Amino acid sequence: MSSPENAPKHSPFAGCLLVMISFSVMGFLGIFGIWSGLKMGDAIKEFTDLEPLEVPTTTVNPSSIQQVETQFKAFTQAQKTQQPGEIRLTREELNQVFSHYPENNELAKNFHLLSITPEELTAQISWPLNKKPFSKDRPHLNGKMTAKAALENGEIVLKISNITDHAGREIPQEFQENAFFKNYRIAIKYREYEPINTTLRGVTSISHENGALLFQHDPAQASAIVAATQKSEKPQLLGVAGFFGFVLVGIIILLKVYKKRKNLGPPA
Repeated sequence: MSSPENAPKHSPFAGCLLVMISFSVMGFLGIFGIWSGLKMGDAIKEFTDLEPLEVPTTTVNPSSIQQVETQFKAFTQAQKTQQPGEIRLTREELNQVFSHYPENNELAKNFHLLSITPEELTAQISWPLNKKPFSKDRPHLNGKMTAKAALENGEIVLKISNITDHAGREIPQEFQENAFFKNYRIAIKYREYEPINTTLRGVTSISHENGALLFQHDPAQASAIVAATQKSEKPQLLGVAGFFGFVLVGIIILLKVYKKRKNLGPPA
């Protein structure tokens, strides 16, 4: 017969409860995501199309591309030697960069710069949006956007101030407040490509000029931007780690209880 000393010290209820709570949260988030997707899918019909509209194409000038590459090489070298550096790209040069390099194929299809002023830039867009749950059709936002180039946690983004559809109507304010329509992460794809990723990460400021964007590198600011970027990423990592840690603790408790019960054997 088992003695009180050998009785399990952990209740299986604690482990079961932790696992049940974890999967309940996951289930709720899944259902809420589907419901939100269906609701949003109905609303965006008012300003989207089922087919993309072609944006203007750009003729690539080899000498312009060579000048851009020369600027990039000098900018990268300035980073390596911890010296100030800058890249000045006109609207035409930026559109040529989008069209010339294979990494930009998708961007060239759905984004074309129309103008750059000291205050903002304007672009023609044809953005594919997420499909509505259980739907085969992918909506496209065809129109124009007004934005300002900026740095967000060390990443180059376009801070959008206004979006209109192809008929010139502004999209509803509740969508313009959405994170996707607020900050267009135009440079996120370049994280996959080196040395472009390292070069872009070295940008410490962006300013608008008449017809061009100026990207600058200041060694004194670079370390502060890196520190701020790492700090902003920590809460996201902690949130993910915390959730899986919660599930793991529950599973460990269940395994310990099961092992102790197995070692006790049947009553004598």
